[in-house]
Parts: sequence; C-alpha cells; structure tokens
Amino acid sequence: MMTTILLAMALSAGPAPAVVPPPAPVDQRELVVTGQRGPDRRSETFVDTIATPSQKDQIARFEDPLCPTSIGLAERDAAIVARRIRAVAKAADIRTARESCRPNLVILVVDDRARAIAHWQKTRPDFFDTLPKAEIAALANGDGPVAAWQIVRLKGADRRPVGRTEDGAVDYYVQNQVVPTRIGTTIQFEFGGAFLLVEASALRDMTLTQLADYAAMRTLARTDDGRGAAQAMPTILSLFGPGGAEAAPPSLTHWDLGFLAGLYRLDPAFRSNEQRKAIARVVRQHVGAARDDAED
Repeated sequence: MMTTILLAMALSAGPAPAVVPPPAPVDQRELVVTGQRGPDRRSETFVDTIATPSQKDQIARFEDPLCPTSIGLAERDAAIVARRIRAVAKAADIRTARESCRPNLVILVVDDRARAIAHWQKTRPDFFDTLPKAEIAALANGDGPVAAWQIVRLKGADRRPVGRTEDGAVDYYVQNQVVPTRIGTTIQFEFGGAFLLVEASALRDMTLTQLADYAAMRTLARTDDGRGAAQAMPTILSLFGPGGAEAAPPSLTHWDLGFLAGLYRLDPAFRSNEQRKAIARVVRQHVGAARDDAED
C-alpha cells in the first residue's frame, strides 16, 4: 500500500521547475559615438567662390597706393565714399595715396550703362586699356545695373612691365636672374586701374557705406558678386542680389575684410593655388577672431 502511494506521488509531481535568473539592469545612458570633426572648409569655399582670377589663374591686386574717386555722385557723397574706401583699405593693410593724387579707383554713377560705356569708348578709351573688345562689349550688354572691371598689367618679378602683342596676348620674356619655384613665379599681374559702374536708379535704397564697401570688394580684387551672393557666408557682394540693399549686410563682413587682407598680405609672386590657400588662412583668422570677440 505504501509503495503504491509513493509511486502515485512521484508520477503526479513531474519535473522540477527551472530556476529563472533575475533580469539584468537596463543601462539608461544615451549611446555616445566619438570621432573627429572634419576640417572647416568654409574659408576655402568662400575664396574659391568669389575670386575671379586674371590670366594664368593668378589673383591680381593693386601694388601702387590707392587713390579712390567718384564721377556722378554729389560732391559731399563722393567725399564720404572715398573716405570709407580709404578706411576699408587701412583695415586691410592696403596702402593709400595722399588726397591730391591721381585716381586709380573710380566709381562711375550713370543713367544707362550701355550708353555710358559706348560714350567712354570714344572719349576715354584709357578707361578700357588692355581690355579685349569682346570684354568691353560684354560689359556694355550685361544684365543688371552694375559692372566692374580692372586694367590688368603684367610685370616681371622685378616689377618691370612685360609687353603684350597687338591682339592682347601676353608676350613673355625670360628673366635669367630669377628662378621660378613650385609656389612662386617670375611673372605677376597687378592692377593699373579699377572701375565700378552703377546705374543711378539702383542706388535709391542703399547707404553710402554699403556702396563704398561693395565698391571696395569689386575693385580692390576681381570678384564675382553673383556667385558671392549665392554662397552661404555673409558678404557685401550680395548688395545687388535678389534681396537688394535691405537683405544685404549694412557693411562689408569679416569674411570680406579677411579676403582683402589676405590678398594684400601675400607674396604677389605666389602661384594661384598658394594664393588661395594663403587668403583662406587669413579669412579663417578674421572670422575666428570676430567669433571670439562676440563670445566675450
């Protein structure tokens, strides 16, 4: 009897239950991914976007002291604009001439750009010295109320002029006393004069500071205002863009000033790729210093 009871108890019990471990604690911390941020290429992008090279892809500049003037503005306004351009030049370490100087940077305010250019081709051909006829025609027939151009002269490393052929092509000569390097060249391009033409109707909503600063960015360097307005960084080159004066900065920006300072600080004999690198470094310094000042 006892054996039957024990057998029945064994059959009814079944296997022993498995032991279930307690759940592991959940880590509530966020997943953190570490890595190195890529280099900030905005300064290089800014320089590459706005800079328009001269021949051989070099970025030209003035070597002689600046002497700004205006034609077509009221005398008082012209004096304000000239003083402002001189102030911009001083901030960028660009040399300026005395007040009683021969102008080499001219702002021309006109009613109609095409008619004005056609008139000056006859009366002041020196305004377009060294420019091919096709380029002059493009200035006259271009869209928009503004045009800029420079008289670009080619000189050797000793700053002696290098001749040109009748069709405007460069007539190179060899300077045996100077040896070109990977970053340097025996020739360099510089401005003999620079002009900004603006139709008067386009000036109504802008300040004289905006006009002067825009003129500085278009004449102290060969820059593309259309491409400048389209890129992301703030620049006075957007003054004649879609938003007009209201959407443009009230003056040139740290990006603009860094560009001019970098251009006029570098060795003019640098090759184009070294020029762009050098300018971009100065742009980065100006923008970084401005950011640090704002955070203090």
